[in-house]
This record gives sequence, C-alpha cells and structure tokens, in this order.
Amino acid sequence: MHRYRDAIVYKNHKTGTYNNSVFGAFVLFPYKDELQYKNHNFYKSIEEVNIGGIPFLPKATGLMEEFLDKLINQSSYSTFERSLDSLGRENYIKDE
Repeated sequence: MHRYRDAIVYKNHKTGTYNNSVFGAFVLFPYKDELQYKNHNFYKSIEEVNIGGIPFLPKATGLMEEFLDKLINQSSYSTFERSLDSLGRENYIKDE
C-alpha cells in the first residue's frame, strides 16, 4: 500500500516536477469483530501513516463510518498535515 500511495503522481506543468496526489491508501476486507480489530496494527497505522485496513461487511461498518466521519469533518489543512513526504521521491520518479 505504501508503494501504491507513493507512486501515484501528477506532473506540475508550471515547474515540470512531479507531485504526490494521494495522501493515503486503505484496504477494505471482510471481518466481523470490529472491536477486536481496533487493536490491530493495520488499523492503528491509519492514524500514524495514513495506510491501513478497515473491516467492511454489511453488519460491520462502524469503523468505516467513524473513519469517513473523521475524514469528512477534517479541514483540508489537517489532511495535508497527516500526509507523509517520501524521501527520495524525486529520484524514484526519475528512474521510472
């Protein structure tokens, strides 16, 4: 997921440089026990690096609802501050 998030870029036509356009990556997967999953590292990593997994089933949508509520209610500045700037991104893009 890190590679996926960091590899999606767009070309800034004014400067000719490439910029990251994705601030996170999240996997949805079937899992029933949301309460237990709150302690899992894949869930905790969402807060830390904006990458992780969220259980999602018809009767297990609470964590997704919380995540979307938080995301929607954040300011754009909060989203920007949570994003990570990868070291060496420019070199990686040039090598492609």
